[in-house]
Amino acid sequence: MAYFRDVFLFCFFSGLRHSDANNLCRSDIKGDHIEVTRVTPALTPNVVMKWTGHSDYSSMKPYIDIVDEIKASSMTKLNGLL
Repeated sequence: MAYFRDVFLFCFFSGLRHSDANNLCRSDIKGDHIEVTRVTPALTPNVVMKWTGHSDYSSMKPYIDIVDEIKASSMTKLNGLL
């Protein structure tokens, strides 16, 4: 039972999906962060672009970069608390 709790907490605090956490390798750990390539359905970018009105991926990319920066900043704050 402790294993499931630990995996749940790891996923919760890292933001990883269970499938991503389950497939982690030592090579995914890069210094103070984890780098994984998520395999998502080819659905996610096209649908979001239609919802937001972006005509192409390059016009949406700056917003994705902002979200990545916010995620990294949040994880740094969380690490400070732990």
